[in-house]
Amino acid sequence: MPNPSPPPAVVRAHDPRPGLFLLGCAALCGVLSGLVMVAFRLLIDGAQMRLLGAGRLDDFAALAPLTRIALAGAGGAALGLLWARLPAATRAVGVAHVLERCAYHGARLPGINALLQFLGAASCLICGHSVGREGPAIHIGATAGSLLAERAALSLDARRLLVACGTAGGIAAAFNTPLAGVAFAVEVLLGLSALPNLTPVLLAAVVATAISRGFYGDHALLPAAPPGFDALAQLPGLALQGALTGLLAVAFVQALRTVAGRSQAAGPALRLTLGGLACGVIGAGWPEVMGLGYGTARAAIDGTLTALTLAPLLAAKFAATVLGLGLGLPGGLIGPSLVLGALAGGLSGHWLPGADPGLCALLGMGAMMGATLNAPLAALVALLELTQDPRLILPAMLTIAAADLVSHRVFGLPSVFVAQLQMRGIDWPPRERP
Repeated sequence: MPNPSPPPAVVRAHDPRPGLFLLGCAALCGVLSGLVMVAFRLLIDGAQMRLLGAGRLDDFAALAPLTRIALAGAGGAALGLLWARLPAATRAVGVAHVLERCAYHGARLPGINALLQFLGAASCLICGHSVGREGPAIHIGATAGSLLAERAALSLDARRLLVACGTAGGIAAAFNTPLAGVAFAVEVLLGLSALPNLTPVLLAAVVATAISRGFYGDHALLPAAPPGFDALAQLPGLALQGALTGLLAVAFVQALRTVAGRSQAAGPALRLTLGGLACGVIGAGWPEVMGLGYGTARAAIDGTLTALTLAPLLAAKFAATVLGLGLGLPGGLIGPSLVLGALAGGLSGHWLPGADPGLCALLGMGAMMGATLNAPLAALVALLELTQDPRLILPAMLTIAAADLVSHRVFGLPSVFVAQLQMRGIDWPPRERP
């Protein structure tokens, strides 16, 4: 696929709209991101309750093994038939699509792609594919910001800022983590080299979170660290755990590259059908890895899973995620990376001297997210907000830093989103015209 034309020179002209108008647009962007994310979750929850039974969200063990295979395979086949009828540009979804549109297309995100992301990711999660909901939240929120900027005829800089507002709002509403949404928008989308005034981004994240909490309440999504743990005594072991998690992130991204590259010649109908079937076949033996998998992550954090249970679950989740996403299922990968980190951390906690498996599982989530996304600050903030436990600051900083050191400094691993862009033949970082 040829590279898109390089982006025009960066526009620094001031937008004629007053600052209060831009803040109003940011707040509206937060409202749209929050409402769309609530609708996304309601659709998935309602469909899963019909399939699995009331109170059994994401519990695919309620289905017989053959039913799991049939459900996941049929979902992949249906998406494949739909994707095959669409132009390639229309079926581009996810965070990598947002980065490409911001760099090469003036931060203009088509609404049809966001609609397909909404429907495609919801279908994947309903059918038990090993994907996440956070990547779709970013795409949908960013598109809301882009369309709002287009409607208000804002400048390029303001358009990029509202895309960042939608990104922050999407993450905030999906995770109940407003500050992590801002950190992600800064690290992954805006970049740290030339930060704008972040007040609109903060406002959008606050508004989106308020809407999400209005529907689902303000609860920590993850349990806190075990009481009375001694972080200082465990630091050497946690540094080793972080380094091992960095190696896992390298293997994860390289495996995604391999599967996507080798299946590129196949059409979308075949690829998505195979991706769905792969998730179903693996889920027939290990239903815990189907869907979001947050219940499995919580079990690892609670310390109720033995090493003999964690090891095959880690391998199964790794394979289901790599095959599903590598073959093109339109879901997110942030959620699966968190679950992989929890399983790997819990496993390492069983053999590291003096380590607590539950604490290691918690820290593994942050380390895997930071290394996979190349966003250590967003990972640290997300972990603190998800647990609402400030005691994790020191050990989390160490494990995330160790994972980043191994994955990016030693192995030169790009973020998984950049890897996806490179697989599409798109230059990154974008080269600006002189």
